[in-house]
Order: sequence, then C-alpha cells, then structure tokens
Amino acid sequence: MIEFKTRTQMYIFFTTFALIIIGLVMVTSSSVYLGERTYHNPYYFLFRQLAWIGIGLVGMFWIMKKDYQSFRSHSFMFVLIAAVLLICVFIPGIGKRINGANRWMGWGPLQIQPSEFAKLVLIIYLSDFLSRKPEHQIKDAIKGFLPILAVMGLISLLVLKEPDLGTAGLLFILGTVLCLVAGMRYTHFILILPLTIPYLIYEILQHSHQKSRIMVYFEILTNPRTVRYDEGYNVWQSLVTIGSGGFWGKGLGAGLQKYGYLPECHTDFIFPVICEEWGFLGALIVISLFVFLIWQGIQVAIRSSELYSSLLATGITAMITAQLCINLGMSSGLLPAKGMTLPLVSYGGSSLLFTMIGLGLLMNIAQYVPESNSGRHTIRNYFYGKNT
Repeated sequence: MIEFKTRTQMYIFFTTFALIIIGLVMVTSSSVYLGERTYHNPYYFLFRQLAWIGIGLVGMFWIMKKDYQSFRSHSFMFVLIAAVLLICVFIPGIGKRINGANRWMGWGPLQIQPSEFAKLVLIIYLSDFLSRKPEHQIKDAIKGFLPILAVMGLISLLVLKEPDLGTAGLLFILGTVLCLVAGMRYTHFILILPLTIPYLIYEILQHSHQKSRIMVYFEILTNPRTVRYDEGYNVWQSLVTIGSGGFWGKGLGAGLQKYGYLPECHTDFIFPVICEEWGFLGALIVISLFVFLIWQGIQVAIRSSELYSSLLATGITAMITAQLCINLGMSSGLLPAKGMTLPLVSYGGSSLLFTMIGLGLLMNIAQYVPESNSGRHTIRNYFYGKNT
C-alpha cells in the first residue's frame, strides 16, 4: 500500500500514472499496424512497453524510499559511469547503430540509450556541486564555471558525436538552468557562445540529415509552398494528422495516419495521433496533465528547505518541461524535426525508465516539503544569493 506524506507527492504520483496509462493506450493504438507488418504481432510494442513500465515502477518505488541525500557522495562516480556508457555505444558488439546513429547499447531485447541516463546523472551531479559551493565561488569563473563547463562539455560532446544534437542541446539547457538558479553569472554562458555556435554549425553541416532538417524548417517558416514533399514529409504528415482530428477527434483507434503515412507515430510523433483520435479536447487534457505535473515540480523546488533538494527538483522539472516543449514544437512544425519522445507517453524504454526514476526522486523530495512555502527559502532566494 502506497502512503503519501504530502498532497504534492500524491498529485505527482497520480498525474504520472495517468500519463503512463494514456501513453500505454496510445502506443497500442498507434503501433498495431506496425507490429503486425514488421513482427507479425499486433501487440509487440504493447508488451515491450508494459515490460518497461514494470521496470520503471520498480525503479520509481525504490528511489522514492531511498534517502535522496545518499546520492550526493556518488554523484561524480555517476558522471564517470555515464561517460563510459556513452563511449561504449561506439564499440562494435556493444553499441548498436540504428538509422545512422550510435545511440544504443545492449544485447537482444535489453537495449538502453546511455544519453537518457546521462540527463539524470547531470542533474544529480550539478545539484550536488552547486549546493556545496559558497556563493562567491559559484560566481567565480575559475572555481565555479570552468569545472561545470568541463563536465557539461564532456557529456554533451559525447552525445553530440552519436550524433544526437537535440539531446546534447537538452543537456546544455539543463546545466544552464541549474547554474543560473544557483546564482552563477549569466555572462559566463554568453562568453562561450562565440565558441559553441560555430562548432554546432560545423557539426550540423557534417551530417546531411541534420542539415536537411534545419533547411526544411526555415523553408517552412519563410515559404512553406516551396518545401519539397520528400524532405518535409514528417512535418507535413504530422500537421495533417493534427488537423484531421478536429475538436472531438475521430475516436480511439479510428485514426488513419498511423497506417503507414505518419512515420514514428508510436514514438516521436505520438502527439499528432492523440490529436487525430482524441481531437483538440483530448490534446488539451494531455497538455493540462503535463502543466499540472510541471507546476507541482516547481512547487517542490520552491518549498524545499535546502539548496540541494531545490536544485534536484528544478532539474527534474526542467528536464520534463524542455522535452515536452521540444516534442510538441517538433510535432507542430514550430521547431525542426528531432527524435525526441513525449515524456511518459511515447514508446521508448530508456526514456520511460529514466523519466519514471526522475519523478520517483521528485516524489522523494516532495514528502519532506511543507504544503505551503511560509517561512521557507525559495528558488528566487537562491538565485539572488540570499540563502547560505
């Protein structure tokens, strides 16, 4: 029997569970045709998703019961493990190359993306590092910024070499958010832009699929009628799928775009399938659940009594928020096409597993925060250096 110590903890758990159930239903609906055609089993992806949910629940409940402070002493070791795993994806026999990218490792049905593990590890490490440093060292370029930049740069470059530009950018966003919340000078990040932007441009030009996605994106923004159908196929099919649902949708299982028209409809483009089958109303419900979950995460961060737990809650909430915005932006054509799953909803073992573990950690912190922030320090206090 699950016992909740605070309402916030209970809200996070049931919202997470609701999104997982919605995801399970939509993965089943969107993957039956693909499973039957590819694996001769219409419920192939359903069974695999159920297995990952089971593993995720074990991890989530385990981390909910564990003292989250105990992770602090192992945070650097976690970074080293993440770096080793990210290197292993390039080793033949261990890593697995799919669609021109070395992002997976493992054997048989058990395969993970180390980059998903790296996101959670980076949050734990930076939360520990920044909470241990006094204010004057956090603001110092040598003692505060350069050590952080070295860790962020190492993990981000390894992910970028897979290549996975979107996840590398997400890692950098998470690190920047945590550093700024902890009180680091924003000018430090501005000064490295002249170095990072040319390198990112170089990496994009080196990979034709990334260059094509960027070019299609800008053509859609400037003159959508000139976009070639083959290059912008994913985006156009996504927009058609979203628009065809109307207000009420066609009904669960009644969508047509999943029958070979919309690529990756059970993973990266599962939100358009929700729009087609559940309509605007269903999409609004899903987005509202995410907004409520994010709001609860913000409340945990604000009400936490010490900086480490506040930064942990901030990082986990920022991870879900950024991934949600990237996925929705990609599906609606507001951002370039990118292989980024919808948290808790899309099919994908590694993403689902580590998102659930991250939310388990957030619920762990939530059990120690009061129901109101009366008399407590806030993120704003930390940002302006009023908390010691």
